[in-house]
Amino acid sequence: VMRAAGIAYPDLGAVAVTRGPGAFTGLRIGLAAARGLALAAGIPAIGISAFDAIAEAVPVAVRQERTLAIAIDSKRGDVYLRRYDAAARPLDDGGVKALNDVVATLPPGQIAIAGDGVAMLREVLSSRARETRFLDAGAPDAAIVARLGAAALAAGGPYPPPEPLYLRAPEATPLALQGKKR
Repeated sequence: VMRAAGIAYPDLGAVAVTRGPGAFTGLRIGLAAARGLALAAGIPAIGISAFDAIAEAVPVAVRQERTLAIAIDSKRGDVYLRRYDAAARPLDDGGVKALNDVVATLPPGQIAIAGDGVAMLREVLSSRARETRFLDAGAPDAAIVARLGAAALAAGGPYPPPEPLYLRAPEATPLALQGKKR
């Protein structure tokens, strides 16, 4: 990417990285790589929420006069869900929602839903199909993550931390907590 852009590491002003929610291992690898690059280059590492990156990809014309919901497939039969207003300002912190609980979470009226969890919600939201617009915006786009990171850099610190955004407790537990010996 840097070669295609015609830049070298000394040209970087910051490294932006998605911080989740997402897969545990993928988040840890991406965050470690970004933090390592930033440390080596002596520049800030800026964490960008996957929710925010996907929301930013939704055209303003689609967001107007409707609530935007970002649904990310948790890969466990539920979704990570966060709601935004028409100006793409978060309405909540986001959380894990069982598919059947999504309907009660969404406000009445026009809504747009984006993220890779859209396919899971089509049937669940069939009763609201006429007021719901399902969008194809899936995973966070690297160019949008970079743009959000540049905006954070331009605004000055403190920067959003490059720390994982976990919305559920880990399913793996240490042996001691399982009542087992090493």
